Amino acid sequence: MSLSIVSGIFRLTGGNAVRIPSKSGAGTRSNSFMMYNTTLQCKLGQHIPASLRVYQDPKSEISLVFQDGTVVFLIAKFSSPSPTNTAAPNTALLDSIYISPFPGNPLDPSYSLNVPQFRNPVFFAVGNVTSPAQPLPDGQSRLFEISIPDYVRDQVQPSSLQCVLDRRPRWANTPSPHPASCVGLIGLCHSLSPAGQICVTLDHIALNARPHDGFSQPVNIPTGAAPSNKTFSAVVPLDTAAPVDLTAAFGPSSPVNNLSTSILPPTGPVPPTPPPAKKARKTPTKTTAPKTATPKRSARKSAAVVKKPASSGSVVDVVEDDT
Repeated sequence: MSLSIVSGIFRLTGGNAVRIPSKSGAGTRSNSFMMYNTTLQCKLGQHIPASLRVYQDPKSEISLVFQDGTVVFLIAKFSSPSPTNTAAPNTALLDSIYISPFPGNPLDPSYSLNVPQFRNPVFFAVGNVTSPAQPLPDGQSRLFEISIPDYVRDQVQPSSLQCVLDRRPRWANTPSPHPASCVGLIGLCHSLSPAGQICVTLDHIALNARPHDGFSQPVNIPTGAAPSNKTFSAVVPLDTAAPVDLTAAFGPSSPVNNLSTSILPPTGPVPPTPPPAKKARKTPTKTTAPKTATPKRSARKSAAVVKKPASSGSVVDVVEDDT
């Protein structure tokens, strides 16, 4: 069990395209790569020459041809310099996993102002300890070596690192790893030894990283029905999502297929999402009955005809007015 990954900011030069015959399948199939020269910069000032290989997907619309002097953020598989590597002696080998160039013109004097000043790469490694920890002259730091072979340049490449648990208080109570034990670590590129080995100062270490051979159920674990209102589930729920057809999930029209796994293009700031439009508030409309025309009341009421007896005994019609 081993893993050897390096990540950091690198400057590239001398790019050239190569085609390498494929080991899988029959016929004359070949893969396209871009080869670049770069260096690993150590904290103590050494520069370790490195050869970077970047896979060029023929179906990708993103070009991996970079101008000399382009600075990139890189995550790559790593093989340390080895005298046995006759093709590139004392040169580290890098196979790109993710690569993204910083925007701008490398010939512009202000180009480097847009690049973070993170000069020393970081190593992520899992490997076997090959030597007991040795005390260093300061009396507190400890040095040990690990073997981290990894599949680089189409074959398993031998690789190793010198690792230092320095005198910072964080390591005061951390035991030294035993020889032949498996450890995982994260460390900064510190220096290059006279023998050509890269030395890293550790910022994280996981002791006994090798998986256990068996699994036993812990004792005294209460049983019973687990609460159902949990974000995470220990068993597959009945309403779990159905399996997804990968041909549809990674098809040409899928957004997943538009992101290349070999390069992450630079992106600008994401514009803020506009707030959702407020719905127009509906005001209830009053339904009024049609007005009926009311007859206008006459200024003068209808006259009432009153018959009064006349003094002479005859009936006289008298008209009385209300006004």
